Amino acid sequence: MTSIEDGMGSPPLTVACDTLMSSQPQFHTLFNYWKDVRNSAIVPPAASVDPASIPQLLKDITILDLNTPDEIIYRLAGTAVAERTGMDPTGLNLLTLVPEHSRSFSSKTLFQVAQHPAGLVLEYENILRNGKRAEMESLYLPIQSATPNQMRLISIHTVVRTIGFEDERPKPEFASVLHKLVWIDIGAGTPLDQQD
Repeated sequence: MTSIEDGMGSPPLTVACDTLMSSQPQFHTLFNYWKDVRNSAIVPPAASVDPASIPQLLKDITILDLNTPDEIIYRLAGTAVAERTGMDPTGLNLLTLVPEHSRSFSSKTLFQVAQHPAGLVLEYENILRNGKRAEMESLYLPIQSATPNQMRLISIHTVVRTIGFEDERPKPEFASVLHKLVWIDIGAGTPLDQQD
């Protein structure tokens, strides 16, 4: 399996749109909050983004520091994220929880959210520590970090459905299968605009 294949040997479906298209109401709440705090800027400054301002979402929110292509650190992970995964990932490198076959693609994709910048809805599968395989949906939005040359993302995650169960494992496996990427134009186009 290559870094961009799903479990059936084909690349994940990748599309672009100019608005958030998701059936998850909490995604719309986060997206609207994010748009409000950015004012007229394309990306809001980190000082304007306070997850405590949206307490109804806080349990499912993560904030990621994109330090290098090999190091994406959980700055914040909500309580529901910790409960689902069976561990608190705060301070951990996200990429150590992503299987090798999708690690490079996952890193590149998250960096594109910040660098382009654009929003992203990602549909994928996680395998949790208890062995549960879950279909997930996440929304990623860029934040302008106060630290020079550091990029940051705010994201929200939801379980769409349980697919099945496997053996328990010492740590969860995120993005074990990638199904769909939906890029959102937030005012600067999308990474798909740069493809031939």
